[in-house]
This record gives sequence, C-alpha cells and structure tokens, in this order.
Amino acid sequence: MVVYLITRFLYLEDYPIYFFTDEAAQQVRARELWLNGFRDDHGHWFPVTAQGPWFRFVSIAHYLQLPGWLLFGNTIYAVRGTSVLLGATAAWVLALILKRHFHCGIWWITPLIFGTMPSWFLHSRTAFECVYMAVFYAWFCYFYLNYTSGHTRSLLLAVVFGALTLYSYSAGPLIMLATGCLLLISDFKYHIKHARIVGVAFAFCCLLMSGLLFFFINYPDSPAQHAKMYSGVLSGNIPMTVKLQQVLHAYLGGLTPQFWFTWQPDNLRHQMLGLSHLLQITAPFFFLGIVLCFWRIKTRGSRLILIAITASGCGAALVFPEITRNMTFLIPACLLIVIGLDFLISRIRLPFVSRFLNYSLFSGITTYAAFLTYDALINGPTWYDDYTLFGQQWGSKQIIRDYIPKYLSKHPDQHVFLAVEWANSPDYILKFFNSPPNFMLDDIDRYLSNLIELPKGVFVVTASQMQRLRESKMLTYKEIEPPIYYPDGMPAFHVVTIQYSENALTVAEEFRLERNRLIEEKITTPTGEVWTVRHKAFDLGEVINLFNQDFNDLARGAGGYPFVVEVGFPNPKELRGIEVAFSQENTLTAILKNKEGAEIGHYYKALKINAPKFPRLRLDFTDLKEKVSSVRLELREEQRADSETVLMHIHEITFY
Repeated sequence: MVVYLITRFLYLEDYPIYFFTDEAAQQVRARELWLNGFRDDHGHWFPVTAQGPWFRFVSIAHYLQLPGWLLFGNTIYAVRGTSVLLGATAAWVLALILKRHFHCGIWWITPLIFGTMPSWFLHSRTAFECVYMAVFYAWFCYFYLNYTSGHTRSLLLAVVFGALTLYSYSAGPLIMLATGCLLLISDFKYHIKHARIVGVAFAFCCLLMSGLLFFFINYPDSPAQHAKMYSGVLSGNIPMTVKLQQVLHAYLGGLTPQFWFTWQPDNLRHQMLGLSHLLQITAPFFFLGIVLCFWRIKTRGSRLILIAITASGCGAALVFPEITRNMTFLIPACLLIVIGLDFLISRIRLPFVSRFLNYSLFSGITTYAAFLTYDALINGPTWYDDYTLFGQQWGSKQIIRDYIPKYLSKHPDQHVFLAVEWANSPDYILKFFNSPPNFMLDDIDRYLSNLIELPKGVFVVTASQMQRLRESKMLTYKEIEPPIYYPDGMPAFHVVTIQYSENALTVAEEFRLERNRLIEEKITTPTGEVWTVRHKAFDLGEVINLFNQDFNDLARGAGGYPFVVEVGFPNPKELRGIEVAFSQENTLTAILKNKEGAEIGHYYKALKINAPKFPRLRLDFTDLKEKVSSVRLELREEQRADSETVLMHIHEITFY
C-alpha cells in the first residue's frame, strides 16, 4: 500500500498534465452545496445530481469532494488527493477479497498489480467520476461475498455500495442493474434461504433509490437528453434489429482482448503511450484466472467474478466502448490476474523457491511501478502533440492558476480575457481557482468579423487564434509578452492587445452580408413531406439535421445573427406550437404567415439553463386560428447585439 500511495501522490499535479473541467467542477459544486445549505440550485435537499452544460446527470462527487475542500480549499491536490485515497481503498479491499474469499497466498501483491494497470495508474491520479464508480463497485463485491459467506448482514452494506456505484457515474446504473439481476439468478437458493435479510435489504435498496426517483420526477427530460446526446442507439431513427445489433456490438467491444490488451491510438488523453489498458504480460494470468473461475463455477466467488466481467460491458452498451465507461472491468480483471498467478506459484512445492518467487515478484513489480511513475512524470508531457480541445486540454494549471494571476499582480489595473476554445467549459476552472473579476473568458473570433466595441485589456489567445489574427484584415495586434509554450516547445498561447484596422468598417460589412444571406433548400421530412427551407449558413451539419427527429444530430450556424430558419409548407398546416432543442441558453421568436403572406402570429420565449426541460424550448401558438403556410424562426442569445457573430447550436426543430 505504501508503494501504491507513493506512486499516486508523487507530483500529483504534474501527471496527467491536464486538469479537466470535470475535476474542477466537482469541488466547485461541493462549495456551492455547502454554501447553499445542502440544496441544489432548485432548492432540493441533498441532491444526487449535478447540472452540466446541457443537462443534469447523476452524481455524488460533490459530497466526496466536500471534506477536501473544507480542509484544504480549492487545490488540485485536494481534488485529486480525494480520488487517490478512495482508489487506495479499492486496492486494499481487493486484497481482502483474495485473502478471505479466495485464500490466495499472494494476496498481498494485489495493490501492486492493481496500481500498475496502466489505465488505473492514469485515472487513479485524476478525479474523474469513473474512478469512484470502480472503487465503490469493489467494495460492493467484497460485502456481497461476505454476505454469501454467512455474514448475512453484510448484504445491507453491499446495497449501500451498490447504490454509491450507481450514483457515481453515468455508466453505473446499467452496470448495477445487470450485476443485481445476474446475482439474483446465480444465488437464488441462497437468497430464498435468507429471505428475511433479503427483504430488509430490498426495502433499504428502495429507500436509497428514492434519490433516483426524485431525479426522474424533478427533471423528467434530463435522463433522456443525456442518453440521446451520447447514444446513437437511443436517438437514431433506425430499425430495432439494427439498434440491437449496435448494442450487442458495443457491449462485446468492451469485453474483447483487443480492447484491453492492445494499445489503440484514439482518445489519447485516457491512455499512456504504447501501453494497453491492461499490461500484456499479465494476459496469460488473466485468462488462466478465467479458466479457473469456470472450473470452480460452483463457488459463489468465482461466479461473482464472471458476473462482474459480464456486467462491466453494460456501461458502454448504449454508446461505444471507452475505458471510462468500462472502468469496473478492472476490478474482476485484477482478481483474475492474481488468482492465475497464485495458482502457478502454489504448484511449486519447494518453500525456498516459493519465497524466492515472492521476493522477486515484489521487487519486480515495485521496480516497474517506480519506472511507470518516472516515465509518466518525465516523458508524459510530450507523449502526444495535441494539447488542444480534442487532446490534452493543456492550460488549466499553467495559464489560469499560474500565468494570468502572476501577470495581474504586476498589472492590477488591467483586464485579461482568456480564449475559450482550448477547453470544455473553462468557466468552472476559473471558479475553482477563484479568479479575480478582472480575469474573464472571451474569444477574439467574434471581433474578427464584427465591428463591435472592443473591451479594454489584453487577450490571451491560442496558437490557432493567433494565426487567424495574423491573417485578419479586420484587426491589428501587438504582442506584449513572450509566447507561452506547450511542453513540446511549440507556441501555446499569445498575450496580445488588439484594435480595429483602418478598413474595419468595410470588412465588417462584407462579413455581415455574407453571414446573413439566406440559403434556400428543399428537404424531405421523415413523414415524406417536401418543405422549402431558407436559412443562414452552417459551419457544422446541414439543414436536414434540424428536422430528422434525431436529437443526436447537430447543426451549427456559421455566425449569422440572429440565426434565421424559414420553413415553407407545401400546404397550409394547423400548428399548435413548436419545440426547439438548443445547446445553450437562447431566445426564440416565431413569426407565422398564411398563404397570402400576411402575418398571423408573433411569438417569443426565452430558454434558461435552469429550466426543468432544458435544453428544449416549447413555444405554444396560443390563440392561433388560421392555418400556417410559413414560419420564420429567429434564434438569439440574450444580451447579444444583432451585429455580432454567434455560433448558434441547434439540435432539433419540431412542429406540433
């Protein structure tokens, strides 16, 4: 355990090199929970959900992070340290499982085996919520085995940790549902024999599930929106047989040896360079462990391991396999590796040879753990060369925590505007580091084609924005500080002041005319009607994405503002309203006309992020008495001038 903890806490801030919004948001929410008297932003007591950028989701991370915040404040060590300590309990409880329920002679090696799994090594040094899910799942397995070993009251603790697994991460509910159902079948006779405690546990389980019930009642659209945004299976208009094939493919994909024992060059921020999720050298012991579990399938412990493997694939069944969704697989995988290894060592009858192997095993794995830590800390920052939004998202600690506050200490009267495009929701990171009020988020892109008032201050722009700035005829700039470099030596951020060029007025007008030009297209709707649609230009997606009844599709306006969509029907329609799904707070104006072109209705509504049905805005056409031949929709963001460039994200438009 000492080796495990050292290899986690050592330079915890420095690897992984990113500090994600997902990590920062947990402590920000913990602080808000404490200050709001354990109520969420809607006044609900003891929430088991959190508000994300587009929807609410199940989460208890704010409770887990609360002690760290109270003791140490907003620090990366506090956030990640909480995760490290929780992860250490998983390593410890896996050793207890192997000692007490599988009687492994080398149970003591478990923390080292677990700690050197590359995917666990990386993620256990983060505060990603999938780590909590795996930790609580390990404890669930331990107490369930205690229950089936005669300590029947342990079932209540198994229920507690099962609920914690469910509430920890979005993949948790499906994994626990599958685990619970399979264990019910597997140990049915034992459950019947202890029906009284099972009944109490069931009632206790229902009580713990009340938080999930209130989630569905208070935010009825959020679970569906969450699922549809990530799952093509749930959102796509495809035949049921095809959906089932996709589910089966995604489920099995997370159980294949290729997924776990080969390195795949995708989603690199969740991988260590050249290392598969599980070390290839452990594969023979893993598969030997599986054979032994099938050989001993009459034992409840062996069945539990096989069930845990089977259930782990459910976390990604509706989406696609990814280490974060399939994280619970590491729990039975660690048990299998140690069981297989212990089986081979136990075949050796010579005591001095066994002792030698044990010492060698401890020394070898400890040395490898030290090497893994050294390699990650020294070489990890330059393993990959994509430090941007879709890569490492480098800059939270280096720019927001360190560079800009240092700059402002020298220039306290300045205002600093940091680019947004390099990270997901960096506003949480500003809140986490308690950034001063003269440090704000703002992208220069909206000034590259709009003649709007420039804020007074300096801009910290990304390398790609700097290139656009150099090519711009709209703005001139001056670099006032040396560039900030990525770990590989390439420019990451530039500190500049900007002003409009002499030709800015002419250039802005050219941009405005092009942005606001309406493009006419014919589309065929899912019902077979042919509509005439006029719209401003998109830079992502196409117009059919707005009307194909697939929330997972997205179209994004290229900057024309307000964003306009005009729909002409082949025959006048009776309409009662419209529902539009956005990706952010917006306002909607609907102008309805009859077949003569006369306006017969003008409606307006604003969508707020704290609305129960966010991100869907439903606008009823009250008092509408005539049939509608055309509808003009104008989509805006509040407090934005019509002269600005706004990238409007739209998922779906539905008339009813």
